[in-house]
Amino acid sequence: MEYLPFRSETLVLPYDASELQARLTKVIRPVRNKYQQKTGEDVDSSDHLFNGVFENDEFTISRIIKQPENFLPLITGKIEATSVGCILFLKYRMFFSTNLFLGFWSVVTFLMTLLFVIGYNNYLYATVCFGFGVVNYSIAVANFNIQVRQSKKLLNKVLN
Repeated sequence: MEYLPFRSETLVLPYDASELQARLTKVIRPVRNKYQQKTGEDVDSSDHLFNGVFENDEFTISRIIKQPENFLPLITGKIEATSVGCILFLKYRMFFSTNLFLGFWSVVTFLMTLLFVIGYNNYLYATVCFGFGVVNYSIAVANFNIQVRQSKKLLNKVLN
């Protein structure tokens, strides 16, 4: 299991950069800004698999979903042409609001742990607070990893 809600990978592909751009453009439904998320109900074409922005050999996309997924990854990519194909650099990360949620509750549970240890010398409550923080973080990272696997699977389907 990965312990940070961030992934990156590099794919070496046998296609031209322009062919890869054409493949991706075909499955990306444009949005006005790269942080906007549309649901599957708004889909105007079944060919689109991702919402996103594609500009100047770089893109930011997320999977089109039918129900809310709090830990859906935001995928940023960059295409670089080579003499025998292209290289695709991918980064998977959480949306800003999900990072804010995770950071807020991690800080709150840590501060409560410190309060119970330093302020009240109550190690049982401190352990419970710290445990809730660890469980919250673990669930978030596990769900993020599940969503990354699903997004990778869909992206690999487009690339192959």
